[in-house]
Amino acid sequence: MAPHKRTILYLAATAAVAMPVAAQVDGIDADGDSKITRREYIDARNARFTQLDQDRDGRLTVEDFPRASQSQSLNALAGRLVAHADLNQDGAVTQDELGLAGTPLFDRADSNGDGYVDQEEVARLRTMLTRR
Repeated sequence: MAPHKRTILYLAATAAVAMPVAAQVDGIDADGDSKITRREYIDARNARFTQLDQDRDGRLTVEDFPRASQSQSLNALAGRLVAHADLNQDGAVTQDELGLAGTPLFDRADSNGDGYVDQEEVARLRTMLTRR
């Protein structure tokens, strides 16, 4: 797997483990059908990008991660995350670079291949990720 795909998967996995299953589905499920579509996943990922983009320049840098300044280890982690997803190596990740990463977490979560991720699949993914 390409480095930027691993980073996007890592970022999404970290968020997946931190949130309750129902909140993950409810927070991303725009149409309220209790399932997450790929489009809903991408829209939520893009919204999170916008939320993190503190200076609204369309680029995520280490400085855009609020907790990065709290410790050296968090700062180093944010630096590695940016570096892995930064395809043109300019020190920042753009929406375009994020879009090129595809949807590896969604694909992994959609265990039955029906194009949707439901609460059961989110729960299974969380279990798998916490075992690592």
